[in-house]
Amino acid sequence: MAQGNGNCLQKLRTMRGEVKLEVAKERKAFLAQFHSLIGSWTGKLPNLRDIFRPEEIELLLAESVEFNPAFKASGLIQFLIRAGYKDEAKVVDKDGGNNVRVTAVHHAARRGYMHRSYLINDLFVIYERFDVNYSDENGYTHFHVACESGCDYVVKKFLEHGQDPDCRLARNNESSIVDPPLHMALVNGCSKVVGLLLRHGADPNLAVGDGSTPLHLVCRKANQASVFAKMLFEICDERGPGLKVDAQDKLGNTPFHLALRYDNKKLFEPLLRRMSDPNLADVEGLTPLHIICQKFSNDDYLRMFFRMNDDYKRLVRVNAQDSAGNTPLHLALSDGRMAVSKLLMERGADPNVANRDGVTPLHLICQMDESDSLMEKLYEICDGAERKVQANAWDNCNRTPLAWAVARFLPKTVGLLLDRGADLSYFEFPSEAQFDEASRLWRHYQTRLGQAALLTVERLQREDYRLDRSDALTLMRLLKRHEMFKKPFKPEVGRLCRKWALEFSLMLTRYRLPILCCDIILDYLEDDDICNICLAATGLNSI
Repeated sequence: MAQGNGNCLQKLRTMRGEVKLEVAKERKAFLAQFHSLIGSWTGKLPNLRDIFRPEEIELLLAESVEFNPAFKASGLIQFLIRAGYKDEAKVVDKDGGNNVRVTAVHHAARRGYMHRSYLINDLFVIYERFDVNYSDENGYTHFHVACESGCDYVVKKFLEHGQDPDCRLARNNESSIVDPPLHMALVNGCSKVVGLLLRHGADPNLAVGDGSTPLHLVCRKANQASVFAKMLFEICDERGPGLKVDAQDKLGNTPFHLALRYDNKKLFEPLLRRMSDPNLADVEGLTPLHIICQKFSNDDYLRMFFRMNDDYKRLVRVNAQDSAGNTPLHLALSDGRMAVSKLLMERGADPNVANRDGVTPLHLICQMDESDSLMEKLYEICDGAERKVQANAWDNCNRTPLAWAVARFLPKTVGLLLDRGADLSYFEFPSEAQFDEASRLWRHYQTRLGQAALLTVERLQREDYRLDRSDALTLMRLLKRHEMFKKPFKPEVGRLCRKWALEFSLMLTRYRLPILCCDIILDYLEDDDICNICLAATGLNSI
């Protein structure tokens, strides 16, 4: 029920006389009553200084914004404004700079009310001294709060009163863990504040603890990154100093690294126009070229990267290695990026560079389903450049590219390698474990296994390579494990089995029958019977 004209004021005086505001429990109860009274207030508004001491009002404000819903806190703030209450600055240092004093503005910001700019704006009606920049013990000031809350009018007033836009006094405080105002405004998307700060001399290259500059922050943004980047570029071009586009953070990331990682495609061209070194690497040795080759399946952005660096006569190191020894070509091939891989090879990517595991790009090509066209492209480019491809390179597991191509059952790739100098004297037939590892890289492995295995073996045999009994048993066990001996037997499986049927027949009979007799018997057997002989041989424990 509404109070009478004089009753509200009298009730407030009575309530105040019955409570000790320095006692937290009593203060909390009083504040609940006060909020209720404010909601039904009628009549003349009080001069609050006649009822409360300034420090008591500060205590009530702080309690309200820190522990009450925003609408209740806003109600109290609005009441104080209507009543004409203004905070009076207590201590100002000689230079009019920072003063350590935690106010309701700080409490509201800590509570997360910086996203309710109306509430912060209203508090600044009460704390209207812009020649004093109150700071908490960590160097977090009223000016910081205004910047991260988007209170552009308040920011403007502070700047007009001579406020340093970078808050250097706060940053020089050894205990300060607070980011510069420009960083805060960018993180919170406060575009008007960003413009005000830059036009009043905020340092666009100032780095925080992790080495991030304002441009690093922009390149991480999910929304409006291009808007803020344009603002930074235009104002810095107009006023100076120029943006340090190649600045690296503590992890070695340039803004371009981050734009690539966060998929801010609209920033690629403006950053490429302004950078000076396209080969800067992060702490893992990754250059922008590495990231492009990891991230994009088509070659559009890679072409743009090369084209713009060519235009500005900047040399791109296409064979730069990261901390694992991988070149961009390693990464593109590992992710199956065909178009990107071909363009890298056209631009001079070296197929013979080995990473820390001894793996060359050629090893990786021989693990891919699309290896044939890539390998043809590789040899075409290397022939044109008179560059020799090391087809017999061993990785740290003693596998050559040919061993990988055989383990993947890639008959055409096997043929290309053999035609191009792969030496069978370096070749060791893959083990069961190596076949298993290769099968995990192959789509539709089981449906293609029989035919691919047959053609691969026949291609090796054309070069006079003869599988020994151990190799044959390895292959038979592989076929069995992938259920290739299920009836009805596939013709290619039968054809493959006939190649070792004689050897396995002799094994199964413990060499009691003459070879000629076994040969004659096998000639009369159907493929099903031949497959059964090979299947039986896979069950032998010794060779």
